[in-house]
Amino acid sequence: MVDQKGRLKIPVTLFPMLKRSGTELYVTSEEGYSVRPMQVWNQVEERLERLCSRNRNNQKLLVRAKYFGRAVTMDKQGMVLIPIVLRSSAHMNGAVDIFDYLNYLEVWNHAQFLKDLKSSPITARDEKTLNTLSSAPRFPWTVDWKNKKGHVPGKNGDSGCTVDCTGILAVDRATRFEVLEPVRQGARVA
Repeated sequence: MVDQKGRLKIPVTLFPMLKRSGTELYVTSEEGYSVRPMQVWNQVEERLERLCSRNRNNQKLLVRAKYFGRAVTMDKQGMVLIPIVLRSSAHMNGAVDIFDYLNYLEVWNHAQFLKDLKSSPITARDEKTLNTLSSAPRFPWTVDWKNKKGHVPGKNGDSGCTVDCTGILAVDRATRFEVLEPVRQGARVA
C-alpha cells in the first residue's frame, strides 16, 4: 500500500529480508518500482557503468535508472518514502502488488498489473520455457491397476499417493502441470 504521503509499507513478511541488508535502499524504475538494498544497487550500478563504457548507446539505461531512482531510508515500521518523480511516473497511489525476488522487490500499481496480466496471457511456449527452467523433475508414473484403492506407487518404492477420484489419465511421464491437472479440475486427494 502506498499511503497519501507517498510512503510504501513493506509487508511484514518481507521486512526481515530487507532489514538484514540495512535500512538504506535504492528505489528506481519507470512503470513500477524496484526496491534494492543499497549494496545490491551499487553492484547493479557498477555493471551498468561497465556496460556503458563499452557501448555508449547503453548510457540511456544508466541515465534513466539515476533520473527515476533515489536513495531512501526504511524506517522502523518498514515504511519507505517513494520519491515524487517516481510516484508520478509509475502512478502509484493506494493498492500495489509487491513481488520479492532474490535480492530486490518489485512494486506495481495493482490495476495496471492486472491489466498487463490480462493483455499478456501465458502461452504454450511460456509453459515449455517454465518446464525447461523448472527444477521440478519429470516424474515417471506407473499405475498399479490391481490396487482397488487407486494407489499410484511412487518412484524407488516410496509410498506415492492415494487418490479418490475418477477420470485421471495415466501417462508414462508427466510434467508438473500435468501432475496438477486433476487438482485443478477438483479431484480430491485422500
